[in-house]
Amino acid sequence: MCMVCLTYKESRSFLNGKKADDFSHKLFCLEKAKVVNLTLCFIHSRDLFLMGERRFLTVYKDFAQHMRQKMESGGSGGADDLF
Repeated sequence: MCMVCLTYKESRSFLNGKKADDFSHKLFCLEKAKVVNLTLCFIHSRDLFLMGERRFLTVYKDFAQHMRQKMESGGSGGADDLF
């Protein structure tokens, strides 16, 4: 399940159409020296690739804030910790 779609309560199947695959990505947090594992749908995976990490997190501010709160609460940085 796409973590950005879950945050924004978007219909993953409506956004992606026939591209139903999920993709795993890693975001690197230099401040906390952590790696965050993400699962994204095709559209959000493409956005991450085209924008880069910094701009992606700027555009999807609610997702970035949710992810930051989970990291500060002591989660290990996996998908289960974020949702």
